[in-house]
Order: sequence, then C-alpha cells, then structure tokens
Amino acid sequence: MSPYAPVIDTSDTAARDLLYRTRARADGMAFAEEVLKVLPAAIYTTDADGRITFFNEAAAELWGVRPELGTSEFCGSWKLYWRDGTPLRHDECPMAMTLDQRLPVRGYQAVAERPDGTRVPFVPYPTPLFDHAGEFVGAVNVLVDISELKTSEQRITESDTRFREIFENAGVAVWEQDFSGVADLLEVLRAEGVADLRAYLGAHPDRLREAVARVRITDVNPFTVELFEATEKAELLRSLADIFLPETAPIFVEELVTLWEGGRRFGSDTVLRTLKGRRLEVVFTITFEGQRYERAYVSILDISERKAAERRLEAVDRIAKAIASNLDLDHIVQTVTDAATKLTSAKFGAFFYNVTDAAGERYTLYTLSGVPRSAFENFQLPRNTAVFEPTFRGIGVVRSDDIRSDTRYGKSAPHFGMPKGHLPVVSYLA
Repeated sequence: MSPYAPVIDTSDTAARDLLYRTRARADGMAFAEEVLKVLPAAIYTTDADGRITFFNEAAAELWGVRPELGTSEFCGSWKLYWRDGTPLRHDECPMAMTLDQRLPVRGYQAVAERPDGTRVPFVPYPTPLFDHAGEFVGAVNVLVDISELKTSEQRITESDTRFREIFENAGVAVWEQDFSGVADLLEVLRAEGVADLRAYLGAHPDRLREAVARVRITDVNPFTVELFEATEKAELLRSLADIFLPETAPIFVEELVTLWEGGRRFGSDTVLRTLKGRRLEVVFTITFEGQRYERAYVSILDISERKAAERRLEAVDRIAKAIASNLDLDHIVQTVTDAATKLTSAKFGAFFYNVTDAAGERYTLYTLSGVPRSAFENFQLPRNTAVFEPTFRGIGVVRSDDIRSDTRYGKSAPHFGMPKGHLPVVSYLA
C-alpha cells in the first residue's frame, strides 16, 4: 500500500461502500479507455480548456501525427481546412465551437492534412462532457473518415459528366422520362383486379390515354429538338401525345405490359410524328431505373430513309414479279400503281392516260389505288388545266405539299379549283 493512500476504516459501512464505488469507477474508467483505444473509429478527448487528454490509434492514423497530451489543443491534426479548401484554425474548428458553446456541434465537414501532404476529409462529432455533479469537464470528438465516400462521389460526378457529354452530343434522339405516375396507375389497375393488361387497355382506350399523359418528360438532347422539328426544348417536354400517332398506341401498350410483368427494358420499331406533323419511322430502346421507374432513358433512331429504301426494293421486286408472272396489261399497271402509291406513302394513287378528241385533251382513268373507283364516278376526269399541263405535256414533275397554294391552281372554269365533294386531295405528285 502506498504511504500516501488514504486509510479507510472498513468496519465503517459507509466508508467501505465509498471505497468500493471509487475502485469500481476507476476500474470502469480504465476499461472504457482500453475499449476506446482499440476502436477503429478516430476518437479523442480534451479538458475544458481544449487541451487533448486522450486519443486512440485510429485518430493518430487519421492525423498522421501523435499530438502531445496536455499540450496540443482542440485537434491533433497537423493542418486543418474547410471542405472548400479554406484554411481552418484549430481554435475555430468544430471541437473549439463545442468547448465554447458547451453544446454538440453537427453538420460540418473538414479536411485534415498530414505532414506528408496527404489530405483526409472527415466529419467531426464533438460532444461536451459533464461529470456526475453536472460540472463541464471537457469534450469528446469522433472523427469519421469519409475518403471512400468522397471518392465515390467523385466517380459519380465524373460518370454524370461523361453521361451529360454523351447526352448532349449524341447523334441520336435521347429522352429522359419519369414513369412514376405510370407505376401509380398500374398499381391502381392491379387493385381493381385487372389480370390481362393488354386486353384491358384494348377495351379501355381512355386508360391508355391516361397512361400516356402520366409519363413526364424531364429532358431531351439537342438532336431530339432538331429531329422532332421543335423550335426549343420546352415544346417537347409537354406530353408524349404531341408526337404519338394512332399506330404508336399498340407499341406503347407493349411497353406498359413490359413494366406490368416486371421488365426493365423494351425496344421496338414504331412510328412517331414531329411537331410539324411529319411522319417518322423509328427504332427505339427504353430502359427503366428506380424503384418506381422514376428514371427512364429512351434512345430513338430515325430509320425513315432505310424504311423508304426497303419499300422501294419491295416495290421493284413486286413489279418485276408481276411482269414476269402475268403479262396482262391491266394487272401490270394496277401492280405498278399500287406499288407507287405505297412507295410514296400517298393516300391515293391513280394512273391516267391521255386522250384527245373533239372535246379536247383530257385524262382517262386507267387504275386507282387506295380508294374504290366509285369515288371518281361522279366527277369529270382531269383536263389539261394550268396545274396539269406539265404532266399532259410530259415536260416536268409537279410536286406540291398543298396544291391550293400553287399559283397555277384554280385558274380554269367551271370549278376554278377542286370540285365540291371531291376526295380531300391536298398534296399532289405527278
């Protein structure tokens, strides 16, 4: 026994209890300190004046130095910086704030620089300490190394930057969409007992239109603006309905069925329209991300020219086969007329030949495609008017988006234009 240790009469019950509690507290403190030493988290303590009284090995490793106990103040790091790189004085760090305010300080990030120049980003959690009597005695600080988190954030930032570069400069149309509203609708339909979504949407076109309206377009790339003939991006962010055609609906149904069945990717050919009404034949792929499909990425490739080339080859093939298999003139001309009508994506097609008699020069209808012959029975056949003269004379092609705007249109009696009740022919190619 130390000659300076207090002598306690163990026959005195109160004194004996005090001795046991003192020893228990000392043993407990020693055990707690041993636990803190081996923890992988960086932990240190200071007294009420900010002098460091304890630090564990994890803290020394984070700092890259071993501060002098009882002398080093507030933080054991060699140098400190705020997260933006601004130098941070030790007496202004979060631990100093806690000692000054005697309150926990949260929500800060800092960077510790080691003597070798490496920097470690961390989040401090300084907390004041009070003894059993409520007296303020110092503070404890836990430093959480967020280097890996910062590395991950940097990788995400770099990945997002690369994605945005690709998004902005891609030579295909790229759309970002949010299908979470569609996910809500699908849940409602399941709750209503719908089992066959494809059949249900076929019988309830209003629900299909609702699904289209629930798709939120969040962004499109510059190529999309150009392809869909918009003047600005905002025009394409309004609704998918602006670019849908009736033929698009069945493909959109299959897209919804993919989600209904748990799929995350869908692709197909389909037809769309530009904001100016021009028809586009496209191939597209859509990928869904997020628990509720809140991120959907669509790539659209215009294949209109390729499809047109395929139709031309098919038309030539059909004509060649028709001529080779059947030398009947009527059959051959009808085949050519049908093929030409389809090839030019026209609604109606007709083949006329010139007749000159006492009544003058006129056309005689030979074949018709896209509409029954009865549609022309009540009308006179085309005459050599100003509009038709280049065709009658064989001196040039007449091609017009709206023949009514042609300066040669409406110059001849008795109709001065299109006869009343005539087929709604506006664009004209001859």
